Amino acid sequence: MSVPPAILACIRSSAAHKGDTMIRRRPDGVFEATVNDHRYIRGWSSTTAEMREILRRFGIDDALHADPAQFSDAVAEPEFQAVIDGALDHDGQDLRQRMREAAGHPARALLQQALRDLGPQIPDSDDEIWRWLQQRADELEAVAPQVQHLAAFSSGRLVPHEHPAEYDAFGECAEWVDPRLIVNTPDPHWGEFDRRPENLVIITRAIRDAHTPEAIDTWIDKFTNMNNYVGHIQLTQVEGPAGPLFRLRTNGSHRVHLARILALPCLLARVKTNRLPCPLFVLGLSIPDLDIPDHPLVHLNGLWEGLRQRGLLEVDENWSPTRMCAEWMLMPATHATAVNRAYAHAYPGILEQATGLTAAELHDAEQWTRALIPPAPRRWWHVFRRPRGVRTTDVRPPGATTSANTLL
Repeated sequence: MSVPPAILACIRSSAAHKGDTMIRRRPDGVFEATVNDHRYIRGWSSTTAEMREILRRFGIDDALHADPAQFSDAVAEPEFQAVIDGALDHDGQDLRQRMREAAGHPARALLQQALRDLGPQIPDSDDEIWRWLQQRADELEAVAPQVQHLAAFSSGRLVPHEHPAEYDAFGECAEWVDPRLIVNTPDPHWGEFDRRPENLVIITRAIRDAHTPEAIDTWIDKFTNMNNYVGHIQLTQVEGPAGPLFRLRTNGSHRVHLARILALPCLLARVKTNRLPCPLFVLGLSIPDLDIPDHPLVHLNGLWEGLRQRGLLEVDENWSPTRMCAEWMLMPATHATAVNRAYAHAYPGILEQATGLTAAELHDAEQWTRALIPPAPRRWWHVFRRPRGVRTTDVRPPGATTSANTLL
C-alpha cells in the first residue's frame, strides 16, 4: 500500500484543528488542551505565551477557547512536581487511556492494510528474514541516512546559546506519525544494533504469521505497547516549513528502525515538542568580539546573519529567534545541510520554495556557506550588534502551514 511521503505527517487532518478546542491551565503551569473531544495535549509552561507557542506547534492556532473557571494566566514557578504533573505519563492509567483513544484513529486502518500486504512478502526461515531485512536496510541507508543532529537548541554546543531555564516548557500528546519523518535515533545506521539484533527478525516473523484481522490487531497493540504503562515510542518533533521531522527520544529504537526498513505507513507514539529558542551567542553582544577570523563562532555568526538577510531568521534585541524557517539551519553547515537533505526526502521541493535557494545550495555545505555568507572579505565578527528595526512578531507568508515559522 503506497502512501506519498509526508502525507501522514503526524496524521493531523485539518479537521483536527477546527471546531471546539478547550484549554485549561493551572496556576502551577500545567495545561491541557482537548480538540473536538478526541485529541488531547498535556504539558507545562511558565507563561501563557509559551503555552500558546507549544499548542501552535501541534497545529492549534490562536483561536483558543479557555475555560474561565479553569484557566490561570499566572507566571508559574519552575517546580519539579508541576513539571512532572505536566507529562502525559503523570498517571499511568490515564496514559494508557490516552494511547488507546489515539489508537482508534483512522490511521490504524492504513497500518492494518500495509501489514496484510507485507505478510506474503516475508521469507520463511529466520536466516532468510535476516538477509531480507539487511538488504532493505542497506537500500534505506543509501537513500535516506539518519542525521547526527536535528534540534538546534538540543544539540549540545553545536549552536552556542544561553542556558535555558531550569525546566523547559513542553507539550506532549499521543499521535500517529509517518515513520519516514523520523530521521534520528540512538542507533545511527538503519538496521545496525549492538544489542538484541534478533528482535528485528522476531517482530517481522510475527507479521508473517498474522493471518487474521485479530492477529494483526494483536501485533499492532504489542508493537505500540498499547496495554502497558511504559515502553511507548517517544519522539521529539522539530518544526519545518511544511511539517515536522522527528528524532527518537527514548524507547523503541528497534521498532522505529523496523518501521523504516519495512516502509510502514504510520506508527503510534508519544510526541513531545522540542525546546523553545534561547538567545544565541553573538559576538559583540552576548560575548566580546574575537579578532580570530577562523573561530567557529565567527563562521556561525556569519551564517546566522546570512539567514537573517534572506528573511529566514528573525531575532529580538537579544538575538533570541522569534521566527525561523527551520531551527536546524542555525547549526554548522555540514549538519544543517544534512537535515536539509533529509527534509527534501520527506517534503520534496518545499525548502527551495521556502528559502529561494537551489537544491545544490541547500544540500552541499560549501554551497550553503557561499549562499549565506557573501564572498567579499568582511570582518563578519564586527557586524553583529543589536539589530535595528527587526520585527519580533510572528509574520507568516501567505499560504504557510501552521507548522511553518511558528515562533512567537
